[in-house]
Amino acid sequence: MNETAVKSSTTPTTTNTTTTTNNNNNNNSNSDNNTTTSTITIASIKNELDAAVKTFEQHIRRAVVKVDKYLRKGAPADTTSVETKLEDFKQSVVLFNSGCKSILLVAKQTIQKLDQCGSNPNADNNTVLQLQKDQQELQQLKEELQQIQEERQLQKEKQEMAEALAAKSNALLEETEALVTEKENKMMELQKHVEELQQTLETVKKEHEQQQRETIAELKEKKEAWAQLNIEKESHQEELDTAQTQIQYLEERLSTLEKSRTREFALLERMSRDHERDITVWQSKCTQALQELERVQAEKKEMISRFVDENLRAQVQDLQRECNRLREVNAELRCESINMKSTVIKENEEKEKENGNGDVIVSSLDPVMSISVVNKKKKMIVNPAIVSLSAEKKELSDQLSAVFEEKLSIEKELFLLRQRLAFMEQHHCKCATLQITSSFPIKEEEKDGKRGVIDGIKREISMEIHNNNNNNNNNNIVGIPPVPIKKCDVAIQYDTPNNNVNNNNNNNNNNNDGIHSHQSNERVLELEACVRRLEEQLIDVVTTATTAIEEERLAASHQYQQELSIHEGIYQSKLNAIRTEAAQHAREAQQTLESHYKNQLQHANECIRTREDRALLAEKKVLAMQIDNEQLRVRVKVLERALEDMQQTQVKPISQHVVIPTVQSSARDLNHSERNSHLDKRRMSQQQQQEEKEKEEEEEQDLLRVHSVVSCSRSSGGTSVKSRVEVLTRLDDVIKQVHERLTALDNEVAGITEAYEMEYWERMRGVEHLRALLTTGDNNNNNNNNNNHKDEDNDNDNSDSAAASVSALLEAQRVARRDITLYYKAAEEKREELVGVLEKAINRRLKLIQE
Repeated sequence: MNETAVKSSTTPTTTNTTTTTNNNNNNNSNSDNNTTTSTITIASIKNELDAAVKTFEQHIRRAVVKVDKYLRKGAPADTTSVETKLEDFKQSVVLFNSGCKSILLVAKQTIQKLDQCGSNPNADNNTVLQLQKDQQELQQLKEELQQIQEERQLQKEKQEMAEALAAKSNALLEETEALVTEKENKMMELQKHVEELQQTLETVKKEHEQQQRETIAELKEKKEAWAQLNIEKESHQEELDTAQTQIQYLEERLSTLEKSRTREFALLERMSRDHERDITVWQSKCTQALQELERVQAEKKEMISRFVDENLRAQVQDLQRECNRLREVNAELRCESINMKSTVIKENEEKEKENGNGDVIVSSLDPVMSISVVNKKKKMIVNPAIVSLSAEKKELSDQLSAVFEEKLSIEKELFLLRQRLAFMEQHHCKCATLQITSSFPIKEEEKDGKRGVIDGIKREISMEIHNNNNNNNNNNIVGIPPVPIKKCDVAIQYDTPNNNVNNNNNNNNNNNDGIHSHQSNERVLELEACVRRLEEQLIDVVTTATTAIEEERLAASHQYQQELSIHEGIYQSKLNAIRTEAAQHAREAQQTLESHYKNQLQHANECIRTREDRALLAEKKVLAMQIDNEQLRVRVKVLERALEDMQQTQVKPISQHVVIPTVQSSARDLNHSERNSHLDKRRMSQQQQQEEKEKEEEEEQDLLRVHSVVSCSRSSGGTSVKSRVEVLTRLDDVIKQVHERLTALDNEVAGITEAYEMEYWERMRGVEHLRALLTTGDNNNNNNNNNNHKDEDNDNDNSDSAAASVSALLEAQRVARRDITLYYKAAEEKREELVGVLEKAINRRLKLIQE
């Protein structure tokens, strides 16, 4: 303890620790004497142990604080010297030893006190329990003491490590001095080499800038070619969209025609069945009437044979005259009806000639014929009662599938072209980055850092020589010259010493001045020899490095030029191939579209011809059926008159000359003003809209009146003959009104379709005209690549405006197509409602006639 106190007398901390340990020893000796005289208690033993543990912890903490900053992992590099570190380690060891000794003394004293307490005969049960607890605490204290001893051993090992580190640090200082001198010489030569490299860098930069300008120009050309390809793609896409819209429109028209055909064919079948049923009914009535006539004639003969009376003969003659007269009147009426039909047919033919649209107008006297007016421009005449459009529908679906397949193939090719261009751009960017990295081998920051290091090394060498000379003259030489700390020297955390030694240590070592001066002279000579050797080595290294760098630079530039030429050829060939492929695809698409449109027109003309032939055949059949029906009606009327005359009834004949006009297949909108406003916004005025609203209100009132008439006819089932006749007349009027409304609806739909088709073709002409302008403008720009920026801006503005107008026209076309489809749907609903009312009225009339 005294030796350690003498060694650490230089610092105030060691003196404090020694005084504290002596005080503790004195206190412990005094406590031994006092234990014999005073009574020992467990509380006092506890207090003493707690105080000893606290002092021990304080000693350990102070020792750890002194050493922890040097042994902590990841701590920053410090500038403290090895001597200060050794002093700190010694102080920590002294503190640790003093604390351990003090705690051991206190432990021995507590054991003695506890033995005395155990040998005391006056101890009671409480003291025994307390002693047991104290024994447990003693065991814990013994365990703590063992831990403390282990920590002490670890502290000794750390102290040994610190001494080894101090020895290593002295050796490393010498090595660092040699390395510093080597670095100074190398940096001098590297500075010269850097200046040469700067000159080469300037030349390489100029070459790189020229190559970069050329590549930028090539990229601009490629971008222009890509923009042109995009424009062509958009034009092809728009053409495909228009073709798809036309195909969809044709499909919708075909579906509507098919629906109307099936509906009207069902109506015709139903009407034919009703007519056959009427024929059977009238045939049964005729047979009954003939039987009645035969019976009456037999009775007449019997009566004539019985009563030959002149008055009866006169009456019979009068009756025969009346019958003859009625027959003549019937014949005249029949001739008049035939003349009326012929006049109506002639008027229809004249109207067809005047209109020139090829539509078939059927008279209102035809009960079965129904021809829909479809697409007057294309001259399509459709008879939905007979025509079947399944074959046409299949062909259109096949054409649609072919068009979609072509569209998919074009989209795939465009996707492949995009991938190729993206790959080319990536490869070009990679080549540019390689060029930049090869042309900039050394950065300016690195050059500045190297210059700073070289200047620092020069200053250090000059300062070292100056300090050595001063120390030789004044006999005040320091053992190790000052070495500045740099980034390259900070490799170990605890190996970089600080040579700023205190003046107290220099004053204490004045006796060894001669020895140090001799050593410093030898050290200077050794350093000079090392410097010469390092200079020779650096010259060799610099020459080899410069030659290697020059060779690598030349090889890299040559390889880069070869790669650029190869890639330029590849890119040019790929661009030419892409352009040729795009032109071929565009031509093929145009040819396919033209052939498709021609095939569609031929197919439409063939359909028109076949439908015209079918319509003529249907007209002939309908006329034959009308003639047969008229003959049957005349016969029925004659038989009814004969029966009435024979029975002498006063029932008035029921008129059977009710005309059932045809039901034409077309569509009409419920809210015509709203739908037609989208198609003819400029033509429609507010007065026309008000008139149309009034018409719709009148039509709704008519429908209500029709429903009321039909309901009244149902309620008048068991009334008299006069009321039935009145109901029949009202039903005839209602049927005529419904037929008139249907014909008006069909004419209205035909006019709307004409207006839609006119607007459609006008828009398509405008779109084609604008596309032609765009293509001509692009060709002129490609042919006249001048530097007039104003003309280029004007051309770009014109092209943008044309593209915007094209998109606006296409959008208007889509809106019009949507509106016309909604209009057709609403018209179909309205027409179905009218047809349902008409069927109800016809069925009710037939029931009343049968009754």
